[in-house]
Amino acid sequence: MKKKNQDKQSILVGEMSINQILDQIDFEDEEVEHAARTLPKLFLETARYRVRVLRNRQAAEQEYDAARVDTAIRARVHAMESGTKITEAAIKELVDSDDNVRSCIRRVRHAQQLEEFAKLLVECLRMKKSAVTVVASLAGAERAVEKYFDAVQSKDALNNLRDNARKKYEDADV
Repeated sequence: MKKKNQDKQSILVGEMSINQILDQIDFEDEEVEHAARTLPKLFLETARYRVRVLRNRQAAEQEYDAARVDTAIRARVHAMESGTKITEAAIKELVDSDDNVRSCIRRVRHAQQLEEFAKLLVECLRMKKSAVTVVASLAGAERAVEKYFDAVQSKDALNNLRDNARKKYEDADV
């Protein structure tokens, strides 16, 4: 069994490989600012990947259709030259058993799997966008609560200072 080459050139048109995109999908709450900054680039790279995969699937389907037609024509020509009659069922069977056609079917199925993966990847980035939005709003709410408590504590401290000053200077004759 052949070992797949992990370092082969990416389908991606842009600067990032699919593995780099996958590595950056997940983020920690503390990294929300970085996640928000990198999200547009990730989304663009993923969209490029999806378009490239779509084009590859379409090319694989065209190659499959051409291989089927070529095999069927070859079978008809061979039958005509040899003077034998051939049925459509026999032609279909010859087409389905042709090695080139079967290879094209495998490529089409693989391309369809990659296309589904690309769709899921785009959806994953949409979910990341939602997560970044939620985490950012929670962080903003958390900061607002902290500012409120800081203000309340400062106000209480000023009130205590004022009350202590009043008590101190009420007794004094000024």
